[in-house]
Amino acid sequence: MNKTVVVELDQNGKEIFHTAGYEKYWISRVGMETVWLRKERVKEVVSVQETFAAMEFLEKPERGIVSAEISIRMKMTDESCRWTRVGYEIMMPDNGTDKKVVVTFTDEEKEKQSEAEYAEVIRERDNLILTISGGIAIYEITDKIRTVYITEETAALAGYTKKELMEIIGENALALCHPDDIKTTQNYFKTRRQQVRVMSYEYRIKNKNGMYQWVSVRARFVQQKNSILLYTIMTDIDQIKKAEEDARMQKKMLELALQQSDFRFWDYDIKTHRLYRSWAVTQQVGFGEYEENVPEGFVELGLIHPDDCEAYLEFYHNVQQGKNQRLTFRAIHQNGEWGWMDIAYRVFFNEQGEPVRAIGVGGDVSKQREKEQKYLKDFELFRDVSIYAIQRVFLDVFLVDIPTDSIRLVLAQGGYMNMKEIQGYDKILNQKLCRYVRDKEDAVKKLSIAQIKKNIALTKDHKLEYTFELRNEKGRKCWYKYYISYFHENTEKLLVLVKDVTNTTRLEDEKRLELEAALLQAKKANDAKKAFLSNMSHDIRTPMNVITNMAKMVLEEPENKTQVLDYMNKICSMSTFLMGVISDILDVSKMESGKLQLRKEPYSCIELHDAVCAMMEPLCREKNITFYTNLNPQNDIIFTDKTKLNRIFFNLLGNAVKFTPAGGKVSFLHKNIVRKDGFLEWDTVITDTGSGMSKEFQRKMYQPFEQENQLVTDSLAGVGLGLAIVKMNTEAFGGTIAVESEPGKGTAFTIHLKAPYMSGEDYHMHYTAAKLQTDLAGKKILLVEDHKLNMEIAKKILEKKQMKVTCAYNGAEAVALFEKMPEYTFDAVIMDIRMPVMNGLEAAAAIRAGAKADAKTIPIIAMSANAFAEDMEKSRRAGMNRHVAKPVEPERLFGVLSEIFSD
Repeated sequence: MNKTVVVELDQNGKEIFHTAGYEKYWISRVGMETVWLRKERVKEVVSVQETFAAMEFLEKPERGIVSAEISIRMKMTDESCRWTRVGYEIMMPDNGTDKKVVVTFTDEEKEKQSEAEYAEVIRERDNLILTISGGIAIYEITDKIRTVYITEETAALAGYTKKELMEIIGENALALCHPDDIKTTQNYFKTRRQQVRVMSYEYRIKNKNGMYQWVSVRARFVQQKNSILLYTIMTDIDQIKKAEEDARMQKKMLELALQQSDFRFWDYDIKTHRLYRSWAVTQQVGFGEYEENVPEGFVELGLIHPDDCEAYLEFYHNVQQGKNQRLTFRAIHQNGEWGWMDIAYRVFFNEQGEPVRAIGVGGDVSKQREKEQKYLKDFELFRDVSIYAIQRVFLDVFLVDIPTDSIRLVLAQGGYMNMKEIQGYDKILNQKLCRYVRDKEDAVKKLSIAQIKKNIALTKDHKLEYTFELRNEKGRKCWYKYYISYFHENTEKLLVLVKDVTNTTRLEDEKRLELEAALLQAKKANDAKKAFLSNMSHDIRTPMNVITNMAKMVLEEPENKTQVLDYMNKICSMSTFLMGVISDILDVSKMESGKLQLRKEPYSCIELHDAVCAMMEPLCREKNITFYTNLNPQNDIIFTDKTKLNRIFFNLLGNAVKFTPAGGKVSFLHKNIVRKDGFLEWDTVITDTGSGMSKEFQRKMYQPFEQENQLVTDSLAGVGLGLAIVKMNTEAFGGTIAVESEPGKGTAFTIHLKAPYMSGEDYHMHYTAAKLQTDLAGKKILLVEDHKLNMEIAKKILEKKQMKVTCAYNGAEAVALFEKMPEYTFDAVIMDIRMPVMNGLEAAAAIRAGAKADAKTIPIIAMSANAFAEDMEKSRRAGMNRHVAKPVEPERLFGVLSEIFSD
């Protein structure tokens, strides 16, 4: 065939051109494009041993290697395999056309054969050299013995390299010789060289590990002018010496053991049927030196167990016929009990070939027999335990004998089958093993011997695992897993284990479904948060648009006081709304972290009535909705967190107005009012005639970001947090909330609340008078704020009450000012938290740690945008007295200062 074949492919692996001879290769039938694109099919065109190497070769183009070669055995169309050098090169034309791949196949069969023949010659040469066991050395004998030359093999005998050994024995050939052997060796040389030209001797040398070993030397003397050269071949005989010593020891031990053991020796005359005992045996058994009429005499005397007599007589009959025999039987001991004996005969013949005598050996094996019986019982127990353990794990266990196409059953459906053999594996596979499998065709194919052998050859550990779904005899769905491997690496036997993995598979399916459900829930939550962020962005940008543009209008028309006042009122209104959105977000964060905290502050019923009416009446008028409340303004005071209480009512009333059409009604009613033991308990009912809510939405309406109608387009539409905040605040107050609603029929919320209560007269008597007495004018305040605009605003607010303000722009500056000024210079410190150089928490701690008399007592108030409960707790731990959240409400700040100074 042609030496080299060339195949040209396009960039997709399609054949464009090939030279003659390509048709000789099996790949020409499979198709180069098929192998190039589906690498697993390379096993069809190369020998089995080359499969992995070929697949690695085909992966090189994908790793950017533009050319490579490999020597591999390719399958030919005549079903032979030939050594071929396969190479490829990826061509990248400069003209921008598509790349091409050139593949070459070069026949190397003759070269490989030559290489193999050459390697065989080298092996024969090496084997021949190895027959000359040992190393070669040349010594020069003058007044001393000097080493002239050694081979690497000589050095290796003692574990050295040639260089290392020459450095040691170069000037003294006996430097490593055992001290007891040096003088003997020297004298041997002196006497023997005068008598013979060739001699052999043995001595011990020290090896590199420091141990002495025996070597044998065959030497030849060659006389020189002024010296004698000694040519030697050295052989390691250390193992031989050790073996000889072991043999001597074993011989002694055997002699001792025979003297101490129960085994006996005797001579049996086949012609006369007389048995002669040795003197040692006579001493052991207490019988005479010989016995007549053996074996019949022993049987007649009843010395042989009745059950063994027949075998005993046949045993001796075979010996008399000239056959070497061995027998284990029961005989009477000297103590009168039956014991097990084991005897054997070696027969000897005369010159005519007739059996004339036999040498017998034997002894008492009762203890050994007991051990064997115990071993058999233990083995049976081990087998039973093993079978039980296997039954706990596997349903079926069987061995497949590939050459005979048969199986041996160990377990079948959990029952032990005692290695029952059944012929016809393929028939069993179709009728039994795959009877109930859902995809029988797939199972039969995978479990066929041919397919198993094919697939198992492709695995590194020669193991296969398959899981099949089936219906058992009762029709229940279940899953069986097959574990297949060669039995003890015997490629003619397959071990098949079948395990019921139904529970595991169902559990995995349940976990998979749980994961899918969790993934779906996470996706829903993520989608909800995306919608929340979108709505939040809208709700923040809408009031910010009003604030920004109306602030510009104020700058454009400063002289128009009426218009400026209108713009400023709207800016304040939008600022309040924006703060409400931010508060909603913060409240949800607190709700999710479980850190929602309530403040207790006085809240009059008059203030509640005015707040609700001020908020709702304009909204209702704008939509032509009738608003009704039965709240009777009284000068009663409840102690509660009025911001969160307002949020409950405003959120519910806001939703009522939002989803009630023009001409509808919204009511804010209070019922079941009870004043008892210093508490006020009541029900607030908020009703509307709006669109109502579905039962489905009512089940999830208190979850964050949930909304019934996603098509709301009000300019200030909520973000789906209103009802969640209502629920959170109501439960924080210890109250309850209930709802009645139907689509198209409106909604009614009932909120039950309870709060500490005080009449207006009592409240003003105990609290208001004390507050009125607190005058903030002239109070000296150390104001710490790093933001200049915030500093300017805070300073203006404080100066409205005629307070004297000293400014510091970071914590370090505040601490320095406090320590520098005389004691009691400042009446209070108002401190931002987040500041450069030193933050407010660090500054507060530094002031409290100071030595000044007022360091421990001066009021320190945190004024920060950090408004979470944990932020307030951090402020308290740092030594601050109060925490006021930004943006600052002047009246709130003044109230805090008044309370502190009045205390």
